[in-house]
Amino acid sequence: MKVLRTAPLAVLMFTGAHAYATSYYIDYSSGVDTNNGTSKTTPLQHAPGMYGCANTCASINPKPGDSVILKGGVTWPTASLGWNWGWSGNATTANPGCTGSGCIYIGVDQTWYSGSSWARPILNGGGVAVNTPSNGVANVLLRLYGSYLVVDNIEFTGLYWSGVPTYGTGTNIQLAGGEPGLDTNVQIQNIYIHGWSHGTSASGTVENPCGIAGDSGVPTNNNANTILISSVIDGSDTDEASCTAIMGSPPYVENNLFQYVSSAMIVDGPVQISGNSILHVVASFDPNAHRNAIESNANLNVTISNNEIGHLGSGVLGIWCAPNATYSCTIFNNVLFDTDVGNMLDPAAPVSNSGCTSNGTYCTSAGSWLMYNNTVECGPDSNPAAVCLGIGAALSAVTLENNQFITNATTPNNGVWSTSGVNATETTDLKQLQSTATAQGYTMTEAYPFSPTAGGSTIGYGTNLTILCSGGLALLCSDTQLGVAYNTTTHTVSSPGRTTNPRLAAWNAGAYQFINSGPNPNPPSNLSVTSVH
Repeated sequence: MKVLRTAPLAVLMFTGAHAYATSYYIDYSSGVDTNNGTSKTTPLQHAPGMYGCANTCASINPKPGDSVILKGGVTWPTASLGWNWGWSGNATTANPGCTGSGCIYIGVDQTWYSGSSWARPILNGGGVAVNTPSNGVANVLLRLYGSYLVVDNIEFTGLYWSGVPTYGTGTNIQLAGGEPGLDTNVQIQNIYIHGWSHGTSASGTVENPCGIAGDSGVPTNNNANTILISSVIDGSDTDEASCTAIMGSPPYVENNLFQYVSSAMIVDGPVQISGNSILHVVASFDPNAHRNAIESNANLNVTISNNEIGHLGSGVLGIWCAPNATYSCTIFNNVLFDTDVGNMLDPAAPVSNSGCTSNGTYCTSAGSWLMYNNTVECGPDSNPAAVCLGIGAALSAVTLENNQFITNATTPNNGVWSTSGVNATETTDLKQLQSTATAQGYTMTEAYPFSPTAGGSTIGYGTNLTILCSGGLALLCSDTQLGVAYNTTTHTVSSPGRTTNPRLAAWNAGAYQFINSGPNPNPPSNLSVTSVH
């Protein structure tokens, strides 16, 4: 089992209001909704849109450039939830996300807090279904129904669901679905979701997307340019056997930690899934749950890179990606280990959508898979004996180059791939039996799983792909960042999870580029060094 590395808390201070904008200060403990809310000494108790917001609070209509500041260390209980946010900014200088004077900021000022030191403000559902706001959306801690927003540094806990929730309910954060122009350019960052609970399977309760539920349209969704970044969804303080962390949206998922969930993400129409750590995806309390590390049911061009994916339970998909015809899934610098006996890598047909000819369930044609410089242990670490890829019949092409595959399987195709359609085109892939890899120092128990040591067969084995290093593949010319580092005290992440090396003229196979001598070619990312010997 990999021990997550800790990293210093990144101090992400609120940087002040824009000219002519208003900052509203919210403190459930000492605020009063008859205050004006425009200073730290006259805070409101509720933020606009919260359940129970009244008097001055109810008269506020946030404008582009405004800020809503929750006092650090303060808890908003179920009596103030669900929070139904319905205002938008009007401009952005970022794509994805939102920066600039037109964004509305919902978050913190780390100089304003209760207690001896700053901590996130907390939205706490209290282990019961929260109030239904006037829009009728039930049991959601925070419903976002606006665009050009930044949601920052909020802790979510105490969510509870039972029975069979309607999609988008029984969740911590809901993004608007099915309505073009809503929840675009929303930047959700530095959040911490944990501590959910639910009814039993025996009583009829089912698995639920309890983290973030967004638009589920395919092959694109309406939450364009919305991003989840530098956040944690962690079920280690629950039953560790429930919750889909992300369902439908956002289309950009970067530098997050998902662990001890029954499914990390089922995303429709993604654009980029990069730099995430996805660990301990486990069996669900619901025996009928569909479980995945990364599943994209239909998409146009998507990049899946620099993710760390490990400790996947029986029946959990590793990467399932289904590009529409003429489009591609490009997958590079990922490290997968201790996976299921099947379904590590699935080049798949998209689900039926308006952009394809369909057999009623799936498109009858699909795009291409491009895999460069990944390290994949194909199966459980106790005996990785699975075929690594299962190529679906609809795919137009599968290209495998510079990958390291570790499996005890030997057929078909050296145990690397099987197909129901096209054959894979392989160039300088390195396939190793587990015993061979272990003898050369490639093991799951390394600080960086399956990283090379001196004399390893991956070193210098690959083809130089510098010509590809532009656009969405720019980071291919450096080796894997290996997800994120996690501070278990503050529940924050930092990126990258590993100091990267540039790829040299002689490229390695696999996700790592070996440069320095010795068993540990890179220092931990939470250390500052001036040289490495």
